[in-house]
Formats: sequence, C-alpha cells, structure tokens
Amino acid sequence: MFRSFALVGLCAALMTGSLPASAQGRGDWSVGANIGTLGFGPEIAYSVSPSLTLRGAGNFLEYDYDTNVDGIDYDLNLDFVSAGAFVDLHPMRNGFHFSLGALYNDNTAGLLATAQNGSVIGGTTVVGGPVGLRGDLSVDEFAPYLGLGWDSTFTSRSNWSFTLRAGVLYQGQPEVTLVQTAGPPVPLIDLEAEANQIEDDLTFLELYPVVSIGLNYRF
Repeated sequence: MFRSFALVGLCAALMTGSLPASAQGRGDWSVGANIGTLGFGPEIAYSVSPSLTLRGAGNFLEYDYDTNVDGIDYDLNLDFVSAGAFVDLHPMRNGFHFSLGALYNDNTAGLLATAQNGSVIGGTTVVGGPVGLRGDLSVDEFAPYLGLGWDSTFTSRSNWSFTLRAGVLYQGQPEVTLVQTAGPPVPLIDLEAEANQIEDDLTFLELYPVVSIGLNYRF
C-alpha cells in the first residue's frame, strides 16, 4: 500500500511540474455571486481556454409591481427563479466577452385586483358592487440569452475579480389567466379579454433586459 501511495505522489509531482507556472498557482475554476435584474444568485465557471469559458448560474428574486388596466389597479407579485448555462467567448483573450446561453425559467407572477363600480372588465362595465379578480402570469420555461460583458476572472493576476454583464433574455409572450373571486358575475369572454389586455401591457417581459454585477473567486 505504501508503494501505491508513493507512486500516486510521484505521478502528481511530475504532473504538477509539467504545468505552466500560472496553472500551478491558479486554477481553472471560479465561484461567485451576482446581483441584477434577474435577482441574486450563485455562479460557477470553468476556463476551457483563454478564449472560452463555460459558466452556470442561478437567480432568485421576488418583488411587487403595480399596473393599471382600464382603470383597474393590479398588484402583481413577481417571483423569479431561474438557472442557466452559458458559453463566454473572449475574442481578445481579456475580460471582454460575448455570452450565449439558455435558462430554465420559472419566472411567474400572481395578480390581485378589485374593480370598483364604473370600471370596465373586458367589455363589461362593473355595476352593483366591486368585483374581485385573481390571476396568474407565466412565461416560457426555456429562455435563450444573448449578451456581452467584462469578466477578468481568468485573465487578471488577482484571484478576486468583479464582473459586469448586459444582455437580453427571450421569455416569450407572457400568458395570463384571470378568474373572478367576488362581486356580480362577469362573462367569461370579458375575463379572457381582460387577460389579453394585461398580456399586452406586459409585453416588456418578452425581451427581458438582463444587467448584473458580480464578484468571483478563482481557485
């Protein structure tokens, strides 16, 4: 057994001695954290070569967003959860890079509203009391990403580095379902028309701008 350990140690020493000095002192992996328009989350990356990096990241975000449709105030609770894989291309072998990737997208939202007398739901004017509404919003689960940025994790002399990225995430047209929870009955066709109007007001989610900053540690 001692001979086996000695042989393994000798092989490791020979392999280490054959590596460039930069590779001996600093590894090809990094871990970090990002914060941006998709939320906050961890990141891990592997440097394949000076011009190619593979990266994985997760994001989590929850916040409220208010919008008005036909005089009805909607309260949206946005719950963003996503995990992505990316290929970073460094054409000049420095921090500047282009990113191609895709995310598993579990970005959803819940909607709550109360339509007062005189408000219009679809084509129906509310009379006889307020109408309670509840709904859900969803986007495509698979979302491609295209972007660029600066990441000197594998090109700087320090093991610590900051990152800055900007790009676009294609989530598809938001889909909204809407149901009535209280008040005088509203025809289903008008609830569907109202849901379509909300979708039109949220088209900015289709091409979602992604901007983030982060801190990485190389090992």
